[in-house]
Amino acid sequence: MKVAGIVSDEYHSENKRGLPYGKFTIQDFDGTLEFMITNEAYHKFNTYLKKGQVIYLEGINQKGYSSDNYFFKVVDVRLLDTVGKALTKSITLYIPSSKINQEMVKDLITLCKKSKG
Repeated sequence: MKVAGIVSDEYHSENKRGLPYGKFTIQDFDGTLEFMITNEAYHKFNTYLKKGQVIYLEGINQKGYSSDNYFFKVVDVRLLDTVGKALTKSITLYIPSSKINQEMVKDLITLCKKSKG
């Protein structure tokens, strides 16, 4: 699963064994989601889990060890503004033939030349 949004809430603490963990809320135009991150992932990504950061998460839904409940295991966290260039391989435009005219083609060519890549 891939999720992106702004960190609207954060909580950092330690469990009973003294290991750090974090809880954070991601918000976008459709709603909010809460995540928990522990162990190696916390050490690796906790600097991204700050209120106001706009982040991109990748993870998997994983079944809990001692129950039938599933949880979201965070695999990667990046700043959203760095993701576009890294993940975009191509762009495909679907344009209805009724919308194609000389002016639209000219504007599209100009846009492509202006924004190479």
